Amino acid sequence: MDAITSFDNNRVALYAAAYAQGGDDAVNTLAAKYAALSTQYQQLLASELAVNDPAYQNLSDRAGQETAALKNSITTMNDINQTISALSTVITAVAGIVALV
Repeated sequence: MDAITSFDNNRVALYAAAYAQGGDDAVNTLAAKYAALSTQYQQLLASELAVNDPAYQNLSDRAGQETAALKNSITTMNDINQTISALSTVITAVAGIVALV
């Protein structure tokens, strides 16, 4: 959820950076990744987590680490492609947790 809050708090700057660095395609990609991230987090919150699954702790730790990296990418805004890549990584990590249900 921290990643979504960070994105929301920096939304205008992120979209401006996306447009400046990659035009409409980068803006559309960023918007799509944000929507996918929101969907995964909503699914995670709605699911009954399989906390007893041996993979849960590893996936949870990875999601936390990747979320921290995404927050850093959002706040520094050095490279929109790095932010988009970090979004994809967090989406994948959260999806792995949801898949355990």
